[in-house]
Amino acid sequence: MKLKIKIPTLILISFSAGWITYFLHEVFHWFAYSFLNIETSFRVNTIELFQKEQFISDHKFLMIYGSGVCFTFLQTVCCYILLKKNKFFWLYIFLIAAFELRFIAAILNFFSPSDEGKISLILGLPLHSVSLIVVGGIGWLVYKSRKNVTFSKKQILIVLGAVFVSIYLFSFINI
Repeated sequence: MKLKIKIPTLILISFSAGWITYFLHEVFHWFAYSFLNIETSFRVNTIELFQKEQFISDHKFLMIYGSGVCFTFLQTVCCYILLKKNKFFWLYIFLIAAFELRFIAAILNFFSPSDEGKISLILGLPLHSVSLIVVGGIGWLVYKSRKNVTFSKKQILIVLGAVFVSIYLFSFINI
């Protein structure tokens, strides 16, 4: 049986899931900078170094880039586990938001290295190696959890579209 969720509700939850996922991803980058005692200014969707000429070693960059990626992957795993126990449809939307955020990053990797691309390069791997692992792992959990919540094709398209638009719009915020 398909879930009966009103479209405005579905859009609102999807939009919120996209923004929350993106924002927390950036917060975890900021946590890494702070943990490493690197002074930064945190904005809604970007982090800027106070001392732009400051040298940061590769192992510190691995922690910084990896923190956001690991958070997003952890979000996926937590939502997957909770979704197996509680069939809350909004958990599936958060799974989709995490997948879309990292899938978009994987696509943008073709133009400029994303977090996963930078991690790959630091580790001496081909640019898309870590992206394939992350997107593949998150995608697999999204696929496995599809039986826990039954959305119609229309609902899935609405969620995908609303999450994409929310991530896209969030990337333009500069406060």
